Amino acid sequence: MEQLITEHRLRVCGLHELNEHCADRPAHVVSILDPGTPRSPHLDGFGQCEIHRFDFHDVIDPSLTDRPPQEADVAELLSIGERALPQSRDVSAGTGCLLIHCYMGVSRSTAALTIMMAARHQGPEAELFDFVRQVRPQAWPNLLMIRYADRLLSKEGRLEAALVDHYRYQAAKRPDLAEAIGRLGRHEELRLAGVLA
Repeated sequence: MEQLITEHRLRVCGLHELNEHCADRPAHVVSILDPGTPRSPHLDGFGQCEIHRFDFHDVIDPSLTDRPPQEADVAELLSIGERALPQSRDVSAGTGCLLIHCYMGVSRSTAALTIMMAARHQGPEAELFDFVRQVRPQAWPNLLMIRYADRLLSKEGRLEAALVDHYRYQAAKRPDLAEAIGRLGRHEELRLAGVLA
């Protein structure tokens, strides 16, 4: 996994950072935004890459919106991961990089990266979140998306358990991040992180 980072194969960013990644020449861009959000003009600078657009809100309670993340979205992310991630240990066999963005580059995008990597990672699930933090230090993956992935990948709760450990790590190391998640009303995640009783 280290080589995937050093070879600039995987990137996560927010909408306002897209222009910083044009030089990476991504082969695939996963764009996750709220329904109705206009396409960013910065995507025009990426050339002939494949752009995969997802439209759903960054919520963990499906009752809060008419378009939460759905299991079908996670299944589609897994399918994209099969095509977009290098298929061998030699990451230089791939061309371009995979860039994933959401509005802030914190929740939906880091969940998408975790999900794609989880499909092929053979080691402990905790390693996935160590890796995601290297790619995006402020990562706070969306709980609902990870729960869908746990089921689809038959992880039997291991992926969600590793996510809870990640939340606890982030809440301790980055209390400002936990506070921001609290302002979004994501109280279940904060309870799992040990921030709320």
